[in-house]
Amino acid sequence: QWQVNMGGGFANVTTSAPYSGTTSPTLSILNVSGAYNGYIYRCVITGACTPPTITNSATLTVNTRPFLIAHPLHTGVCEGTPAVLSVNATGTGMSYQWQVNTGGGYVNVSNGGVISGATSAALTISNTAVSMHGNHYRCVLTGICSPAIITNEAVLRVHTAPNITSQPANKVSCAGNNTIFSVGATTLTNSGIGLTYQWQVNTSTGYTNLSNAAPYSGVTTANLLISNIPVGLNGNMYRCAVSTICTPVIMTNDAVLNVETLPTITSHPQDATICPGSNGSFIVGASGSGLLYQWQVNDGSGYIDIPGSSTAYNGMNNAVLNVLAVTPSMHGYQYRCRVRGNCSPAVMTTVARLSVHNPVIVNSHSNIDTVCEGKVSRLGVKATGGGLLYQWQRRQPDGTYADLMNIPPYSGVNTDSLRISGTPAGLNGSVYRCAITETVLCGLWYYTGDIPLTVNAAPASSPAQLEITQFGKGIFSVPAGASTYQWQENDNSGGGYYNLADGGSYKGVYTNTLTIDPVSLLMTGNMYRCIIDGICTSSITSHPSQLIINPSLGIGNKQLVAGGITIYPNPLSGSELSVRFDKVPVGSTEVKALDKLGKVVYTGTLEVNNSKVGVINLQALAAGVYMLQVMNADANIAETIQFTKQ
Repeated sequence: QWQVNMGGGFANVTTSAPYSGTTSPTLSILNVSGAYNGYIYRCVITGACTPPTITNSATLTVNTRPFLIAHPLHTGVCEGTPAVLSVNATGTGMSYQWQVNTGGGYVNVSNGGVISGATSAALTISNTAVSMHGNHYRCVLTGICSPAIITNEAVLRVHTAPNITSQPANKVSCAGNNTIFSVGATTLTNSGIGLTYQWQVNTSTGYTNLSNAAPYSGVTTANLLISNIPVGLNGNMYRCAVSTICTPVIMTNDAVLNVETLPTITSHPQDATICPGSNGSFIVGASGSGLLYQWQVNDGSGYIDIPGSSTAYNGMNNAVLNVLAVTPSMHGYQYRCRVRGNCSPAVMTTVARLSVHNPVIVNSHSNIDTVCEGKVSRLGVKATGGGLLYQWQRRQPDGTYADLMNIPPYSGVNTDSLRISGTPAGLNGSVYRCAITETVLCGLWYYTGDIPLTVNAAPASSPAQLEITQFGKGIFSVPAGASTYQWQENDNSGGGYYNLADGGSYKGVYTNTLTIDPVSLLMTGNMYRCIIDGICTSSITSHPSQLIINPSLGIGNKQLVAGGITIYPNPLSGSELSVRFDKVPVGSTEVKALDKLGKVVYTGTLEVNNSKVGVINLQALAAGVYMLQVMNADANIAETIQFTKQ
């Protein structure tokens, strides 16, 4: 009877699998499993005689084939740290051999360097290198029983600290826009280990971590988004801390955010009122980044950009537009400025209006005047303004203008009406204008247009001086063509000119030719002129002619003249001039003294009182040469003698 001790004492073996022959000398165990290892067997032999005999004990040793309990696992470690690959297996007489495949097939691993446990259940790499990343490891298990077992492959991943492949760049962005700071990172082995990101900001007091709160998002990703950027972020610096499970944490370079602002109008140009000829300016206040200005003008035909070549303006591309030498025609011009910057859109100011003072308005003035010589010319101007002052001027040969003064023939030179009295013929072709200023607004001078003056010269009686003998015929004429004529005579008696009438010695007094026939000695020195109508707007007087009666005469000191007259002293140094007759004259004797121009300067009656000598007082005469006429119709005396007064 075979017995077995499985650890709890001996017990009879029953005939059941895997046992057979349990009551025979030979116990058979079929398909022995490893569970039977260490069982103790013995046999109790009985016979006819007692006592039974018990054999020595025999231990069954079962050698097992290699049996794999756990394969080595894929392993990831940080560079420079230990890595352990292990296998769990059972079997009798087990031995281990680790193998590695670096890309050329598996080879056995040998202990040495950083490698240990190459023939044990645990392979240890004490200091992993990046070069080991991706190596495949397995273990060959052998025992007393075959076959050997090869484990699954286990991949070694060697993780590294982050590697920055692209740094965040400085950003320039307009306020209100969005911008992104980005970092590119990986690990040296690209082992698939997760990267961790943390964006930080430095507002000048040092870096702090950002959180996902407006305007920031993506603060723990590779891309930091800043939305609707506030102006206050200008100058902030950003960086990203990139990390893995391995140290160290890697910091990116700093990246600066420059926030540019939109163009904004802070003050609009204002309306301006300017005096003509003055300079004016329009000013715009603006803020923003990279400002550019363009002034525009609307002269009534729509807004256009003021070109840089304009001579009427400067500063058309600046904040201050200068309007140079404003003219009245610019009144009502409108100006505005378009301001652009690095950020869009551009902005436009409100409109500013230019008003140009028009302190003096010349409503009308004389354009031309034609006047007859000796008549009155009036040149006028009508102007409006405050506190107007007038100054009439005459153009000079060099083209300049000279102020007139109230000296004949001019009057009213500081009024709105210039009067030229007794207009001389010499003013023909003169050009006048009126300068006008005001004392209220600008104090500027305004000028009328040129006013030319035409002076029609008065006709002259011809000849200018007619010298004939007594009882001859005198003829004076003026140009024909007038509608009426009236001849006048001035006999130098002090009464001036008076109208003549046909009759006696006078004929043609109403025509352009006056005939005096005969002339008498008493007419010597008389002046004749003609009043002519139909040439000018009013009648005009001709230049006069003089009639001289020239009998035979003697000239010299105390020289007896035909007719028996002597005058003395000659030259006259005192005041009394004596006239001596050859015989006592009867009736009234008239005496006239004429100057060298034929003008009567003395008229008197010579009293002789039944004597041959009469005296006249010529004290009033100035020094010079004179003609003395002595006329006595009753005595038939008509003599002319030249004398000199010293």
